Amino acid sequence: LPSPTPSAAPMVRYGPLFWVHFVYFNAATWLCLAALVETMARTSRPYHRQSALLLGSLALPLGANLLTVLNFGPFGRVDLPAFAFLLTVVLLGLAVFRFRLLDLRPIARGRIFQTIGDGVVVLDLGGKVVDANLAAERLLGQPLARIVAQPTERGAPAWSQLLRRQLDEGGEVVDEIADSGRIHEVTVSSLTDHLGWPTGRLVVARDVTERRRVEQQLRDSLEREQASSRQLRALDQMKSTFLRAVSHDLRTPLASVLGIAITLQRHQQELDAGDAADLLQRLSKSARKMDRLLNNLLDLDRLAQPTVTPELERVDLGELVERVVKDASTELLADRPVHVDVCPLRLEVDPPKIERIVENLLANAAKHTPPGTPVWVRVQPRDHGALLVIEDAGPGVPQPLRETIFQPFRQGPRPASHAPGVGIGLALVRVFAQLHGGRAWVEDRRQGPGASFQVHLPDPDYGNAAR
Repeated sequence: LPSPTPSAAPMVRYGPLFWVHFVYFNAATWLCLAALVETMARTSRPYHRQSALLLGSLALPLGANLLTVLNFGPFGRVDLPAFAFLLTVVLLGLAVFRFRLLDLRPIARGRIFQTIGDGVVVLDLGGKVVDANLAAERLLGQPLARIVAQPTERGAPAWSQLLRRQLDEGGEVVDEIADSGRIHEVTVSSLTDHLGWPTGRLVVARDVTERRRVEQQLRDSLEREQASSRQLRALDQMKSTFLRAVSHDLRTPLASVLGIAITLQRHQQELDAGDAADLLQRLSKSARKMDRLLNNLLDLDRLAQPTVTPELERVDLGELVERVVKDASTELLADRPVHVDVCPLRLEVDPPKIERIVENLLANAAKHTPPGTPVWVRVQPRDHGALLVIEDAGPGVPQPLRETIFQPFRQGPRPASHAPGVGIGLALVRVFAQLHGGRAWVEDRRQGPGASFQVHLPDPDYGNAAR
């Protein structure tokens, strides 16, 4: 409207449409400003000052415009929006140059979210996918556009149980989930706003396949080291036992040999024929005992070579065993009665090695039984071959030791104190049997207490030879 006087300022009068527009504009603007305030309140602490300056620079011109239109306060004809925009420029300058409004940290954080190797999935309160990074897309095998707003169970069914557990227990839940040949350490935690109200959940899946593989390799290496350490301790113990046994087995016959030799040397003229013959027989017995021990040690080393093969020839096994028992029983079994039951049975064997099998089994029977204990020796046909059985009425062999005693330098329970032994006789028995394609084992004697050592010697041509 024109002013009543030429020097007066023109009068402004607003119509109804202006007020409708004014109310609508200010309501929408201030509601948007309130939403901006709520959003800024959720930002992290480094951005609070920047948010406050940005909010002030927006609120100043809006408030000044509102006061001017309503003609509120003592400002009169002062143009408040002009001054408000001036202050806005100052505030924006402070925000940009003093408080780094255009800081790259938000951009950097978004970049980190997309490039980290762990899969990150953001869920709403209903368990639907809100956001996910590239690693999560690769893990789920689908792009974000296909999994967003979808239930997590559809994209990652393996996570269902863990998500339900976190929902029941609250807080943070961690578990390892194996899927498609990979192992992931999945962490599910709650997301809250600045007031502590839950707004969703965060799922972080870290691929730990390589770490678990390396850990398993370390555990395997540790177990191998421990096994090697136990084996070295066992070998050291076996070495000590072996040295004690060898020293005993060699010292006794060697002392006998030296004593008899000195006696013959000093008193040769004083001894009659009978005493001299007895001394010579004892000398021969001690020498054969040392020879047998040394042969066992040499054979054990020689048979460890892969090139050893038996020299086979067809013989009557029953006759061979009977002869060995007859020749060796007096020396090996002393006053133990021997019962021999053999039958004529021809098959291809290495006779010297069969002799060693019989001798070692007889020596073992004497070693673990008291004097006067009976010993049985049998040879009978079995499974296209022959079965050699040597039994005694001694204490027997416990079930846990029935394989151990066939290992080198291992002995059975309670060896006789007068003949401790080296612990290689039964090992040679098994090795000689295996050279013939057979096997050796021990079981309980069926007719009473005691041990039954059995050796099976197969003969492919046994049927043809019998005919």
